[in-house]
Amino acid sequence: MLYYATTQRASGRQCISTAIATTPAGPFKDLSSGPLVCQLSLGGSIDPYPIVDGDGAAYLLWKSDGNAIGQPTSLWSRRLSPNGLGWQPSSSPVRLLSEHPGTWQAPAIEGPAMVRSGTAYYLFYGAGRWNARSSGVGYAVCDSPLGPCADQAPSAPWLGTGPDAGPAGPQGPTLFTDLDGALRLGFAGWSGRVGYPSGGVRAAWTGHLTFPGGHPILD
Repeated sequence: MLYYATTQRASGRQCISTAIATTPAGPFKDLSSGPLVCQLSLGGSIDPYPIVDGDGAAYLLWKSDGNAIGQPTSLWSRRLSPNGLGWQPSSSPVRLLSEHPGTWQAPAIEGPAMVRSGTAYYLFYGAGRWNARSSGVGYAVCDSPLGPCADQAPSAPWLGTGPDAGPAGPQGPTLFTDLDGALRLGFAGWSGRVGYPSGGVRAAWTGHLTFPGGHPILD
């Protein structure tokens, strides 16, 4: 199952659709007749991220693309149907987190990624201008994949541009388990200059993610 953002022909806005394949390597085919989610009144929907809970229930997280129409952005979640191609009957979209205008998060929070540690769910997100040193990664602590969530980085990023050599303007968090079974956070960050076409190089970075005392640590 693949969830991806694409431009809806009728509206010109980005929406989220599905595609399926018999192997992870594909090829994938989109057999849908329309988008899975497309919040046109909120600027569209992008950045899909699926999560499967311990009980086997699957959820999709995404961003409403409000900055495309000059509106604040939000992160959302909704429970998927068992086959992952639609929504669980009687489910509805839940707003997990909204951008704090006038802070480091402007003009958007985006790229949600969630993982469970202990009894808590940790929602990571990118925020700020992706092509600036001031952008970074924040996180919220949630009670479930459907929230409620408490933002832990409203005034400053959890992971930002450090004083030493390393990635600048981190963005686009994603979570995965490596071959040793360790949880890792992947993200994009700039090396040297920041932005195009000034000679900046945007690369993929990763680090081990742990939660000592219930607080995420990246090393």
